[in-house]
Amino acid sequence: IRAPLRHAVRRFPMASRAARLGGDPNLHKQIQFLHGITRRAYRIAMTMQLFSRLESGLPVEVAAQDVSAGELQKFLVEAVMDNNAISDPSRGVEFVVDGPAFEQVTWAQVAVDRNLFDQAINDLLDNAGKYSFMHTRVMVEARLTKAHLVITIGNIGLRIGADQVLEVVKKGVRGVLAKSGVAEGEGLGLWIVSEIMKAHGGRVEIVPTTPHPENRTLVNLWFPLRSK
Repeated sequence: IRAPLRHAVRRFPMASRAARLGGDPNLHKQIQFLHGITRRAYRIAMTMQLFSRLESGLPVEVAAQDVSAGELQKFLVEAVMDNNAISDPSRGVEFVVDGPAFEQVTWAQVAVDRNLFDQAINDLLDNAGKYSFMHTRVMVEARLTKAHLVITIGNIGLRIGADQVLEVVKKGVRGVLAKSGVAEGEGLGLWIVSEIMKAHGGRVEIVPTTPHPENRTLVNLWFPLRSK
């Protein structure tokens, strides 16, 4: 399943550039939509493979390469474009990368498996969009600590309490409000993201939702910094 989807995903950027240069905004928009849907199908196939490995007691396989925060920003911009293209326009949820935040950390380097990074980021963007209130923004931000590059995905939506943040990263567990408010989901996304981060020597952190009226939930991905 993955192989033909992977080949299709790799060809969409070229088609998108051709449509943009051809001056046809509607065609470009349609190609972006198909690109986003194909990438989502590819991630579902990836999820099936990862789930199979983890259920068999095998670790997540990581083929890590050194990349800069600046390179990750370019990837995140593309992921945000895809999610904007395939999101339900009637809900009015917008995905945005905080460019100035990344400009402060462009020199930072981490070791990541690009395919697994794609899986983790897009699983989180999908969750954030699904559980966001209408006409709100999903923000992707970055910051540095002494030892980590932290990528944050924040949304305004269904609340996750302090008593749930350690539970929702377990297999098959969903937040209380998520189960009652959104039928879609099996409680695998955050669990798989957590396993991906562990395989990178990092971790995923769910920050409890801030009080009403903002209801902002943050998910932090902590990637160990590479030495300069």
